[in-house]
Amino acid sequence: MSIKEIQRDGIKGYLIVGRFKSRTDQSSNPKQKRVFNITLNDAKKIERELIQEAKKAAIHKDEVGLTLKSLVQQWHQRELLTIKTDTPTLKEYLRTIEIYANSIINQPVSRLTEGHLEDIYAEMKSLDKSHSRMRTLRSGLNSVYNWGYRERIIQRHIVCPAKFAKIPKSKPKKEQPMLNRQEITKFIQMARESEHSYYDLWILAFLTGMRSGELHALKWENVDLENNIINICSSYSSKLNIDKTTKNEKLRNFPINSELKSHLLQLKIRTQNSEYVLPRITSWRRGEAAKVTRGFCKAIGIREINFHAIRACWAIQSLEARIEVPKVMRLGGWQGFKSFQHYIRLSGVEIEGVTDNFSLIPPVINETKVLKFNKSID
Repeated sequence: MSIKEIQRDGIKGYLIVGRFKSRTDQSSNPKQKRVFNITLNDAKKIERELIQEAKKAAIHKDEVGLTLKSLVQQWHQRELLTIKTDTPTLKEYLRTIEIYANSIINQPVSRLTEGHLEDIYAEMKSLDKSHSRMRTLRSGLNSVYNWGYRERIIQRHIVCPAKFAKIPKSKPKKEQPMLNRQEITKFIQMARESEHSYYDLWILAFLTGMRSGELHALKWENVDLENNIINICSSYSSKLNIDKTTKNEKLRNFPINSELKSHLLQLKIRTQNSEYVLPRITSWRRGEAAKVTRGFCKAIGIREINFHAIRACWAIQSLEARIEVPKVMRLGGWQGFKSFQHYIRLSGVEIEGVTDNFSLIPPVINETKVLKFNKSID
């Protein structure tokens, strides 16, 4: 308790001090007052009032003096302590802020507006930076500010510049090429005949639609050949070089059909005592599967796709095989219908047959008499 009894001309009084520590410079911002001829309870009441005054002064000082750089550093340090590891997302946010927000990094957070960020977006666009990179910057700043609000480092009336800043419209995306059934057949046949090192990987990708990281992390303990089920429960991160949870952090089961089972049985013989289903390919671990897949497509003379497009090919072939949309989404691990609509559109299943009963032209009647119209009518 910061209440000290004092005397002045024989009159009893109190020296009352109210403190509240600043987050930016660690000072206590004391507010003090000398009061005589009051009781101790009155002194305690005054102390509470002084603490509130000191608190307001400290908050104001923090908001005016706290720079974006200081806020980002505190956020990064605290997040590392919370999650125990530097995740790829955390690294990406920090790196993007450091590179592209350099012009505002030393500005007080209280003075930053959406205009500052829109200037940065405009500069990024002039440098031909992607729309995705701008969204990453926006998400990173939102994460930093939201953490600051939760920790009461900044007050809610200070608005994150990313909240209302408008990202410039992106250029129309080029349509991702997909392989049709004939091209898939040729792809698999040529990979098998050439004994390509990616053959087993490509086969499982075409038959299951699993993501690259999920295939890399797949172990034999997760493949139940008796009950014909694959338990997809983890995914490999090339950035962290570890197996982690799947993209949506949910487990899912995939049924093994006869074609997939036949290949898995052969693969089990080839992998011998390995705990992993697929061979450990160095270029795959380095994240070069897309490059290898495109190169192979070019070599055999079909449309060039990256590795992730195989997952899209699986989705389209599943829809064309009349597997219901919710089941395809569940098997492939898609959570949101919005992200899956693209595959429905490409497959054409949502419009198939809708015009079968649409007719305007009357049927031709087989009659011997044919009416002839003059070319001109008066």
